[in-house]
Amino acid sequence: MSFPGCSPVLEQTDGQLGFAGGGAGLWPVTRYLALLLGELPRLQDTPEGYGPRGKDFISHVTFPPEILDAWRQLREDAQLAGALQARTLG
Repeated sequence: MSFPGCSPVLEQTDGQLGFAGGGAGLWPVTRYLALLLGELPRLQDTPEGYGPRGKDFISHVTFPPEILDAWRQLREDAQLAGALQARTLG
């Protein structure tokens, strides 16, 4: 059985993102966001992803339109843009 050791909660205070409760022992917020925002591109079956048309590490994954729409909204968010750009599939 596997489960997360903790479930960090992000909060915005005075225009800054941070972890609720201070986040002692957690990665910096930018690293956490970069990892989360990089998951969908990695799972997609594109030349840059891990599917058969890319690195061929996983089977094809089909995403519901609602997930792709949510991803587009996150990708276009100005505050998250830096974290997203920091995560590439080199």
